[in-house]
Amino acid sequence: MSGLGRWEALALGTGMNSRGVIEVIVAMVGLRLGILGPETYTIIILVAIVTSLMAPPPILRAAMARVEENAETELGRGADKPRDLAPQPPATV
Repeated sequence: MSGLGRWEALALGTGMNSRGVIEVIVAMVGLRLGILGPETYTIIILVAIVTSLMAPPPILRAAMARVEENAETELGRGADKPRDLAPQPPATV
């Protein structure tokens, strides 16, 4: 909906990952209200920490690599061509 491509959107979403903050808040509220016991609270906190550390870096690296590949393709250049971002004159027919 924002006009971003699939890989750009994935990179943006991965970069904006809340890193388990919501899980920690919900676990704290549940513990204070007596809904969660200390064991369940500990498990939720550990899951939040582990999932926050394991997923974002590899996904972000892969998504950014695809974004760069797409940008090179759109610019009409390969990896061996120098980067020239100056505006090109329109082609004449």
